[in-house]
Amino acid sequence: ARLAWQLQRILSGGDAALLPRVALDWATLGGAAALGWPELGRLVVGAPADIAAFDLSGLEYVGASDLVDALLLCGLGHRAAWVCVDGRVVVEDGELVNADGAEIASSASAAAARLAA
Repeated sequence: ARLAWQLQRILSGGDAALLPRVALDWATLGGAAALGWPELGRLVVGAPADIAAFDLSGLEYVGASDLVDALLLCGLGHRAAWVCVDGRVVVEDGELVNADGAEIASSASAAAARLAA
């Protein structure tokens, strides 16, 4: 969503830039629609949902009056504090719950090396 917002801002000269909330809609509802999954991309009763929560209490967010704007426009390297995928918590307090991050990184590095070879 941040990249879409930034690209639109560059292409429009900055004055007619879309609101960050619109970019977020592109990333959620628009992304689901583009994949042919219109039932995804929103929180409604009975629909499958993956939910991420972010800690916006850091210094990089001070003064932000809109939390969606803050998430898209402030700081770098946002790391989810809590993530629920299909009803299962997979990240809690910023850490993977049922997976070993070091093992995943090692496996990904090995796969990248094979692709580069």
